[in-house]
Amino acid sequence: MIWLGVIGGGAIIIGMTFFLYMDRAAPHLVMVGVMAGMIGMLMFIMVLLNKPFVGALALDPAAFEQSLATFDDIDRGN
Repeated sequence: MIWLGVIGGGAIIIGMTFFLYMDRAAPHLVMVGVMAGMIGMLMFIMVLLNKPFVGALALDPAAFEQSLATFDDIDRGN
């Protein structure tokens, strides 16, 4: 469901750039291309970080477990 919003929002933003007026088409196309590339790169990063504990960029749960143990010690007054 969130991907529908992300893809739809990206399409709306790119579509709205064509309502901007510029005298020459080349700078306008460069601007739209850069914006589309940035949105595409952000979507790619969202895909990579969608499941943080699986895959090549997986996080190790040891640091989280250590933090949880520290907070438990604080709660017990140690």
